[in-house]
Amino acid sequence: LNAQFTVNEDAIFNESGGAFDFRIESNAMINMFFVDASTNRIGINTAVPAAPLQFLTTNEDVWLLQWDNSNATNGAAARFQNTNAANGNRSLMGLTNYNGSASTASAVIGLSLNYTTTGSGGVGVTGAANNESGTAVEGNLFFTGGYSGWAGYFNADVYSGGTYFGSDRRLKKEVNPITRALNIVEKIEPVSYFYDTDKYSGMGFDTDRLSYGFIAQELEQILPELVKDKNLVLNSNTKKSASLSSERQTESFKVVNYTLLIPILTQAIKEQQQLIETQNKEIKTFEKKLADLEKKVNNLLEKNN
Repeated sequence: LNAQFTVNEDAIFNESGGAFDFRIESNAMINMFFVDASTNRIGINTAVPAAPLQFLTTNEDVWLLQWDNSNATNGAAARFQNTNAANGNRSLMGLTNYNGSASTASAVIGLSLNYTTTGSGGVGVTGAANNESGTAVEGNLFFTGGYSGWAGYFNADVYSGGTYFGSDRRLKKEVNPITRALNIVEKIEPVSYFYDTDKYSGMGFDTDRLSYGFIAQELEQILPELVKDKNLVLNSNTKKSASLSSERQTESFKVVNYTLLIPILTQAIKEQQQLIETQNKEIKTFEKKLADLEKKVNNLLEKNN
């Protein structure tokens, strides 16, 4: 039967509520749209939907789903909300099974396409929790030993209205005091420097700002625990597009954990203060002995006169 099907009024399919499937076939897809009546599920490009609504790719190099909202002033392109207050499950999840180079794998991307360099700009991703015990944004990196990745990566300044916490005694074992810290500090060579923005122009370094720190390769010879080999993104400071993929170029560099240096510097100050106090006591003892000697000399001079 070859005919057009036109409906000019309300239409109901399967009004009896029977387990009768409904399928629409396109030129290239057998199950372009499929209603599985027995499971109350809808499939697009599949006749066995695994969820209430499931999309399967058409193997085209295009977005599987695209929602545009070009007319509304305040409305969003999409909203996912879990309205069940007793269900703490996620409202939206992005997954990727990509197991090749990490340069192109992204489960979720938030991108503000405002390319202007002035003004307040846009926000790529916003995380918020409206309760005092919640977490606005959480980053986790699974590893079973050493690792070169990051739980969070930022190529520009990071602001925190709070602070960074840690150091609970229960999280630690084999706790020992730091000794001979002053000897360690004497070997460290602080330097001032500018970042090489000619060679690494896409990493987000300030061009004209003088910085202070250490050379990782030199510090590694003294305090290897403070230095790691980590992958840094070479093109993080580049404009991102809304294309299907964006190549992420990385290279391994040595990086320094400056936070771990604080306890060593603190102990070095304490050791230096102890040296100063010891020297002050010795000076006072020497001054007392000198005063006693001077007194004896004066007494002898008076007797001789």
